Amino acid sequence: MSPTRCADIWHIPALVLGHSPANRRPSARTQKFWLIAACILAPLAISEPALAQTFSTDGNTYPGGINVGNTGVPTTVTLDPGVQVFVTPNTSNFGVIVSTGTAAGTGNPATLIANNAAVTLTTTTSFSSALILHPTQGNATFTASGIINVVGGDKTLVIQTAP
Repeated sequence: MSPTRCADIWHIPALVLGHSPANRRPSARTQKFWLIAACILAPLAISEPALAQTFSTDGNTYPGGINVGNTGVPTTVTLDPGVQVFVTPNTSNFGVIVSTGTAAGTGNPATLIANNAAVTLTTTTSFSSALILHPTQGNATFTASGIINVVGGDKTLVIQTAP
C-alpha cells in the first residue's frame, strides 16, 4: 500500500460525493464544506477524561490534609465513610482542597463527596477552610456529612468554593 499523499486527501470528499478523482478535483465549495464539517466535529472527538479519586480508611489520618490538583479536567474526589483527616495544627490552611484550574475562571467542574468522614483543622492563620474547591468554572458540588471541626483565625470557613 502506498503512503497517502496530501493531494490524495482532497479526493476523499470527491469519492464520497460520487466523483472520480481522475475526472476532476472537487470544487472549492465542496472543499469548504468538508473543512467546516471537520472543524465542527473535531471538538466532539477530542475530550479529556474526568478524574475520579478516592481516599480510603487505610489507617492514614492525612496529617498534611488532602490536596488534589488536577488542572484542566472535571474532578470528583470521594472520602470513603470513616476517613479521618486530622491536619497537624498550624501546618496547613486547608483540610481537603480540590483544584481544577490555575487562576479564577480557568478550572472545570469539581465535586467533593465526604459522607461520614471527619475533618479536623486547627490553624491560627487567616483564610482557612476545612473543605474547599478552588478555582472552579462550572459546577462546584459538595456532599458532606460527619464531623467537621475548624479552629482558625480571621476568615476561617468550614466549606468554601472559589471562582
